[in-house]
Amino acid sequence: RRHTRYGTVTGVQTCALPIFPSYLKGHEALYRKDPRAAALEWLVKSRWGLFVHYSLHSLRGITAEMAKGKKSSGKETWKAFKQGTPEEYARLEKSFKADKFDADFITDLALDAQMGYVNFTTRHLGDMSMFRTSQSNFTSLNSPAKRDLVGELAQQCQKKGLGLFLYCAPDVARTEPQEAYDRNREVIKELLTQYGPIAGIWFDGIGSYYQEPENYSRLTDLYKLIRSIQPQCLISFKQGTGAEDFIAPEGLMHTKSEPIAQKAWEKMNGKHGDICTNMQTSPPSWLYLEGCKHLNSEIGRAHV
Repeated sequence: RRHTRYGTVTGVQTCALPIFPSYLKGHEALYRKDPRAAALEWLVKSRWGLFVHYSLHSLRGITAEMAKGKKSSGKETWKAFKQGTPEEYARLEKSFKADKFDADFITDLALDAQMGYVNFTTRHLGDMSMFRTSQSNFTSLNSPAKRDLVGELAQQCQKKGLGLFLYCAPDVARTEPQEAYDRNREVIKELLTQYGPIAGIWFDGIGSYYQEPENYSRLTDLYKLIRSIQPQCLISFKQGTGAEDFIAPEGLMHTKSEPIAQKAWEKMNGKHGDICTNMQTSPPSWLYLEGCKHLNSEIGRAHV
């Protein structure tokens, strides 16, 4: 379906309600009254989703054995190694062709597993943006792939009635708060005005927020912006700050130990929760590791 244009009202881009999200089929009546309530109702009924971590990191050739060795050397050693360097990723960009990225296959896989949505990393380790943006030249469109991967996935999700969540790690405002906020604001606007209806924005970096909340002083403004552009678009920030629509921690449903985290957890009490876990099991990792064992249908049946 061709989407109508986005308009501008009092300086804020907004999405007209007639652009009905295909994933909310069956929730039309509530959507007309309260788009956000309709989306929350849909989220509960959608049961689960497919989280796709896609980044330049996968081209580094890191094996499961290498990861085990770095992890055994300590958390900080593994963290630094996992992060990589800008110089390394600049070299890898020349090899990024995304030949095996198939949005049609990804969405069919989600449907076959009776999932309600797909969550995709718009920018992850390696710092390459997988979408059209004015905030960086380091993008999938400027790489040898020359493709807008978010756009391809959004088209398939809308076509097949799947919700699309977009993983978005905001820039932290340690030294230039206004510049960081402006970048974050523009990225949010681009993601919500270029790709049709979006089921939700999935923020990352909650540990940094709990340790240095002053660096996230404009987070509330970003939440307001999201809801002004697409009223049905849900917001998650892992364990949360208290203002999000649902909780999505890694591993078990748990909170962090910091006092600010405990207060946020209390505010999130009663809200829907999605538990995020990884398919790689030995060692567990969100990042692609060559030679790593994975969960599969046989293992799943054995644990039911």
